[in-house]
Order: sequence, then C-alpha cells, then structure tokens
Amino acid sequence: MTKPQIAATSARVMAAFLLTAGVMHFANPTFFDNIVPPWLPPSERFWTNISGVGELCIGLGLLMKTTRRHAALCAFGLFLAVYPANLYMAWDWRDHALSDQLVAYLRLPLQFGMFWWALSIARANALPVAGDVFGFQERE
Repeated sequence: MTKPQIAATSARVMAAFLLTAGVMHFANPTFFDNIVPPWLPPSERFWTNISGVGELCIGLGLLMKTTRRHAALCAFGLFLAVYPANLYMAWDWRDHALSDQLVAYLRLPLQFGMFWWALSIARANALPVAGDVFGFQERE
C-alpha cells in the first residue's frame, strides 16, 4: 500500500468508527446521557444529540477526499470537546464493577490516541491551517 492509500484507509476506518458511534447516540441515547456531566446546560440529551449529529457529519466528511482535511480537524475538535464526558465517566463510575471502571479509565489515555489519529489524517490531506501550528506542509 502506498502512503496515500494508507491515509485514505485510515480516514475510512475513522469514518466507520464515527458513523457507528453517531448512530449509537440515537439508538441508545440513555447510555450517552448518563456520561454527560449533569452541570452542562441545557440538558444531557441535548449534548448526546449534538455529539451524535457531529459524529455523523464528521464521519461522512471523512469519506470524501475534498472534505477529509476539514472533517479530520473537526474530529480533533470533537474528541477534545467530549473529553470532559470521559473524565466525568471515570469519576462517576468509581462505584461500578471493576471492569466498568477499567473501561472508563482506559478511555482517558486512549482519547489522546484519537487526537493524534485525527491530526494525522488531517496532515495527510493538508494544506497549512492556522499557520503551521500542527506541522502541516503544503502539498507539492
């Protein structure tokens, strides 16, 4: 596989992940409602729906080469935006079964892998964005 093929495959895998997660926000919203910090206004369901729509839109954007770079940067932003839910989940599940606690705690460092993954997809499809903050280089 060539580098562009690997980059395209990586984007498609992330798209599948985000599309599946987005659908799950609507198929089982209660699970997601329960991991939204209750102090976020206006409601947990609002944030469940917004993040589900975001995941669906970003997933679709990753499938198209013309929107892949922007979608990957949006994925980075989304992963950053939902990190408080992962922190809250780790704290809130402290009285759950050990296996649930491990899942909640493992999500925290894994999220940094998601940040890197999104930025690597953006970089592989990139022109400079906001200067050269992420080390993007214009394609030849």
